[in-house]
Amino acid sequence: MGFVEHQAIIVTSWDARQLAVVRKAAEDVGFGPLMTPTIRGEVNSYWSFAILPGGSKRGWADAERWDSRAENVRQAIDAMRHDDGSVAVEAVWIGFGADPGCARVMWHADDEGR
Repeated sequence: MGFVEHQAIIVTSWDARQLAVVRKAAEDVGFGPLMTPTIRGEVNSYWSFAILPGGSKRGWADAERWDSRAENVRQAIDAMRHDDGSVAVEAVWIGFGADPGCARVMWHADDEGR
């Protein structure tokens, strides 16, 4: 069995080059069909895209595969950090669903180095 916990990643940056690196990392691990287009924000030249939930229940092999791919995206962001720990890419990996207490932040780009 398992419970439904949707997971998604939202990625934002003003640096189009670094955003493209993260997007390519996500595509390279197979997230392509679950990715939104990159969209420009209304002000300040920020661009964003999202990796949407795969629909699997926690504990299923598909959920474990999604987590593994998400970890690769996180590592791609961490690899771009400057010496002071900062990074031009802002991102959050979230979990949410119908079960009580299910909404949570799994990881965000500020977790490392700041």
